[in-house]
Amino acid sequence: MRLTRRMSNATPPMIGLWAMCVICWASGTTTASEVEAQTLKVAPVKFVISGSTSSQKLLVTANAGLKSVFDATDAAAMQTENPDIAIVKNGVVYPIADGVTKITLTMGEATTAAEVVVTDSMVAAPVGFHTEVLAALTKAGCNMGACHGSPSGKGGFRLSLRGYDPELDLLTLRGEYYNRRSNVLDPDESLLLRKPLMEVAHGGGQRLHRGEATYNVLRNWVAEGMRLEPSGTPELQSIEVLPRQRVLRDDAVHQQLLVLGHFSDGSIRDVTSLTAFDSSDDAVASISPAAVVRKEGRGEATILARYLDRMATSQISFLTERSGFQWRPPESVSGIDSHVYAKLEKLQIQPSSNCSDTDFLRRATLDLTGRLPTIDEATAFVADTSPTRRSELIDRLLNSEDYGHFWSMKWADLLRCNSRRLSSPGVHKFRRWLYEAVMNDMPLNEFADELLTAQGSTQLNPAANYWRASRDELDATETTAQLFLGIRMQCAKCHNHPFEKWTQDDYYGMAAAFNRVGRKAGKLPGDELIFVKSSGEVKQPRTGEVMKVRLLLKGSIDVPDLADRRVAFAQWLVDDGNPFFAKSLANRIWGHVVGRGVVEPVDDFRDSNPPSNPDLLEFLANELITNRYSTRHLLRTIMNSQVYQFSSERNSFNAEDDVYFSHATTRMLTAEQLLDAICSVTGVPEVYGSMPVGTRSVDLVDPPQGHAFLQVFGQPQRELTCECERSSDSNLGQALQLINGPVVHNKIRAATGNLQRWISEGKDDREIVTNLYLAAVSRIPDGAELETSIHHIQSNENRVNGLEDIAWALLNSKEFLFQH
Repeated sequence: MRLTRRMSNATPPMIGLWAMCVICWASGTTTASEVEAQTLKVAPVKFVISGSTSSQKLLVTANAGLKSVFDATDAAAMQTENPDIAIVKNGVVYPIADGVTKITLTMGEATTAAEVVVTDSMVAAPVGFHTEVLAALTKAGCNMGACHGSPSGKGGFRLSLRGYDPELDLLTLRGEYYNRRSNVLDPDESLLLRKPLMEVAHGGGQRLHRGEATYNVLRNWVAEGMRLEPSGTPELQSIEVLPRQRVLRDDAVHQQLLVLGHFSDGSIRDVTSLTAFDSSDDAVASISPAAVVRKEGRGEATILARYLDRMATSQISFLTERSGFQWRPPESVSGIDSHVYAKLEKLQIQPSSNCSDTDFLRRATLDLTGRLPTIDEATAFVADTSPTRRSELIDRLLNSEDYGHFWSMKWADLLRCNSRRLSSPGVHKFRRWLYEAVMNDMPLNEFADELLTAQGSTQLNPAANYWRASRDELDATETTAQLFLGIRMQCAKCHNHPFEKWTQDDYYGMAAAFNRVGRKAGKLPGDELIFVKSSGEVKQPRTGEVMKVRLLLKGSIDVPDLADRRVAFAQWLVDDGNPFFAKSLANRIWGHVVGRGVVEPVDDFRDSNPPSNPDLLEFLANELITNRYSTRHLLRTIMNSQVYQFSSERNSFNAEDDVYFSHATTRMLTAEQLLDAICSVTGVPEVYGSMPVGTRSVDLVDPPQGHAFLQVFGQPQRELTCECERSSDSNLGQALQLINGPVVHNKIRAATGNLQRWISEGKDDREIVTNLYLAAVSRIPDGAELETSIHHIQSNENRVNGLEDIAWALLNSKEFLFQH
């Protein structure tokens, strides 16, 4: 049968423009294709409507569980068995009288039914300030940070951001400026309505439309006298979005969402019309105010629903059959591969082929040691015919000192290991402690526990430098959350997080775990003693409440007064049941070697930034937990997977994929890697003050001050506990450094460099060019590259200048500058 929309001309006033918008908006998305409904499924299948002003939207799905599934909400015919109890208009059920009746839904030969129980049909419940007015202001965007929700408000009118401070909002709306914003005698004259209706000039544009739920709620609240709910009114506990997950194919190009609020009295209400929505990828899916998701492109998108301070998500996939696509299942896969392949097969993305041995050698050596393979290493690896040569290389690198130096640098970046914070002796001791932790493969749960509970001398117990870098409980809260939970808590310092579930209570409850950390000067030069104070409390600045130690998603806990509160917090943090710790660290490690996190950025876990492959992230976290939080084990597991060993060359099916790991991620070498690589190819080490000659930049315990090359290529100064401090953006300064800068120029021409040494050893042009390629890109030049190089050298009057040109060209090539 033809998929059509059913629209009644008898639209009652109570439905208003909101329901009409659903139909009109969806009408632009339905195709003219022949779609047959084999089955129908309705949600909710049984529900209660309580009160004369309540209603319930029905969500109808055709062919649930089949590939031909589609949204039939606006296409199914709906009929009430007893219209004296309830009626249904445009997919919304309205109460008439108390009782029980059935709603029958049909589409072609398919049929299903829902049961509705109507209670208190003669009772008109007043508008709830906390549950409806605040939601309406959020839905309309009035209390956004760019509008009246900013700290200073707009035009003298200030609301709390996303309604996080109801008392402030109530005072503003009911009493400020002699209540000039509302008119309870003539609600339609209220500025609260007229300005967002654009009947009076409004800098924020039109935010309300007559007949919409947001308008109705605000108008009715004013008309009722702007009352508060009576004590004992049920409070919102959680929300759920239906469908939670949906894959739509070909002509199925829209999906109605339904949001149900669960309240403290056990009731469930339809709150869709007052819920605010956002799409994680507008290029894939857009969402209308009426909760209709529309296809904009091929792929996956997560829709975030926010009602008051509760959030939930729905994952919507829009797929179209790709001509010529034929999934070729691999012969053998690891756990990682199976999860990535499952996602790729679903999205019809063909992965790239395996990378070459030389690419793998260079990639793995850079990822684990931060340096390029030597000429001898490259030559030996290419000559190795063992079928296990790649896994053997990974093991060799993981057990090398270079691995310890490079990965301890990564932790030093995040832990703000610099002499300005830790003193010169302290920074050396701390970096040595980090190196030993990496080399000994200290379990990451023990690593976190030692840092968080450390006390004593920062020189005798270097882990205590964690508390020297974090100077107060607020800094420690934000640092610990981002570092070990992957959560950016900064927003919750001033107000409830606008895009997450975290509140000010969560923020200051975490801070309560750290506020009794004391600091005093030690006896050694540059030393500081970390100790636990016997008193000290944290107050929530908005409520004035003295906060107990609070564990995210678990709540406040009682800690004995003289006990170290950090210990209780650390025990929760590293517990296997913690939903954040293992996932955060596994994702961080994955991101470092694959080039992109399953959650990206790697330290920004939130409902509105979901993992691209949840099953993969779960697998990685379980690998950590079941293998004693071993970094080496996880790295070995990742790098032995086929996914890690994909080529960076794309095919026609994965050319646009930058999310699902269907090919290797091409990325520029970091500042330290690049400078060390230039030194390695030219054979001329960089000199860093009084450090021994030959010191690599990845070995520096402190970022060198005033080093133009490292700074222009984004070396972090270790002031933030965030991966974002390391810049990866290309800029003109980088190009100038490479093309005309003194570092590249002087090292290529140095009399003590590799080029001059090879010339003095009597090597011919072919040998020197081959060595340059092996040193720079870990492979021998192909025939065309070699002949072009030889021709250029021989056509140059000065042989040395010709060889320098080849070296310069290699050091400026993308193949050298990028990891691939």
